[in-house]
Amino acid sequence: AEAMVGGLALLLPACASAPADEALEQLGLSCADGTVVPAARVNDDYCDCADGADEPRTGACSDTTFVCENRPAQRSTVFASRVNDGVCDCCDGAE
Repeated sequence: AEAMVGGLALLLPACASAPADEALEQLGLSCADGTVVPAARVNDDYCDCADGADEPRTGACSDTTFVCENRPAQRSTVFASRVNDGVCDCCDGAE
């Protein structure tokens, strides 16, 4: 079974319910092309999915976006090419 969390398809056991965002690293995910990325390779700063779905919190996939958590404010995104460029784009300093 799959559950959508933050726009990502997570692989779940048939009896499991949808996990919280933090569970992404524990369960792994399925890329848009069907490639399965093991949990250990999610947010590891290496782009495994062609669409960058496995790196929502890093700048590894240059043609994708980086998720700024901006806690306690609302999430926002910046182009991954702007991560670690010396300019602070996230209100929380995440990049």
